[in-house]
Amino acid sequence: MSPTCGLVGVVSPDQSVDISDVLAAMRAIQHSGLQSWGIASLEDGVLVGQAQAGMLPDQEAQLKPRPIAMAIGHVGCSARTD
Repeated sequence: MSPTCGLVGVVSPDQSVDISDVLAAMRAIQHSGLQSWGIASLEDGVLVGQAQAGMLPDQEAQLKPRPIAMAIGHVGCSARTD
């Protein structure tokens, strides 16, 4: 099996989207295997980013709910061969 990944992007000029909405979309495209994820968001004109190894649901508690203007999320999967 070859490695797979997915991207999610959100633009909300009125900041009516919460970071948890982006995380929910990322969770929907994350597959089984050896996982990693990253997210970058534009908040009050500042780019805030975080990336970690592991399944997104296991790491989600580290990201506090907050309104965002823009965000992009990435989930990665290297398929297990065992």
